[in-house]
Amino acid sequence: MGYATGRIRLLARGSQGVVGQILSRISGLRLDISRAILDAVPDPRGAVAVALLTGDRGAIPERRLAAMRDSGLAHLLAISGLHVGLFAGLLFFASRGLLALATPLALRFAVKKWAALISLFGAFGYLLVTGGTIPTQRAFLMISLALL
Repeated sequence: MGYATGRIRLLARGSQGVVGQILSRISGLRLDISRAILDAVPDPRGAVAVALLTGDRGAIPERRLAAMRDSGLAHLLAISGLHVGLFAGLLFFASRGLLALATPLALRFAVKKWAALISLFGAFGYLLVTGGTIPTQRAFLMISLALL
């Protein structure tokens, strides 16, 4: 993810491979999520929610961001171990609980392993949606080790 200081000018169209198309769709999904949140909560709280869910801090007013930096809370906006761990843990316990409700399934299969796999895929999806920064990648690797 990057930022521009001037107008963007298209010099030439490049051909996108399969990976480029996938990354472009993920980026579009990230923008759609950000827009939906900002439409639902148009004040600075929505901008903070966008930063926590997609990693995009561009909508946070500079005054609010400066206040968070001054108070020592700005590091909470960086998607890292806390966020990935909370997301994966919530997904693990929710999916395990839902799978356990299906008694025949829970008695015959190891639903805890299934829940770990669901949580692993969910954490990977969260990694992709947030832009996959280095701290997020590191957190994903650590949660993957724990889940495996």
